[in-house]
Amino acid sequence: MKTPLAIALLLALAAPSFADTGVGNGDWASARLEGAMSAYHTGDYRTARRGFQRLAEHGSAIAETMLGVMYAKGHGVRASPAVAAGWFRRAASRGYGPAQIALSDAFARGHGVSRDIDDAYFWALAATTGGDRSAEAPGRIRVKALGESLSPETRAEIDEEVHNWRPRAQRQR
Repeated sequence: MKTPLAIALLLALAAPSFADTGVGNGDWASARLEGAMSAYHTGDYRTARRGFQRLAEHGSAIAETMLGVMYAKGHGVRASPAVAAGWFRRAASRGYGPAQIALSDAFARGHGVSRDIDDAYFWALAATTGGDRSAEAPGRIRVKALGESLSPETRAEIDEEVHNWRPRAQRQR
């Protein structure tokens, strides 16, 4: 499997709005995200990190994912797979598909978390069912590959867990 970081970055850039990220003021959030993304792409990681951090404090799953990307790649921060996985988990638990893909890959490889194929399968499957179309195809690829190493019983149990799982509520201001 390819690294989720490039995928997460591309999908974060393609995200249409902050309506589903928990950030109350869309204009403020959109402007901050645009500025942070611009800074990230020009290599001004300090500015990017500050922008993403501020958005993450307001519940933005996109910003949380981008902070995970920064920690995974060591862009403007000391590389830390564990910190990256923590940011991916926060965004994934909100139902953000690109973060679910990144977290699935972290579990599949044991990057920043214990290697756990069951958890990797769970997050990949969640990415296919959460309604985030940008994550559905990469999720299906991972579900197929990971599912081959799981028993039919285990797959059925995880399928049921995903079916009953709901993203955690956004932080209310």
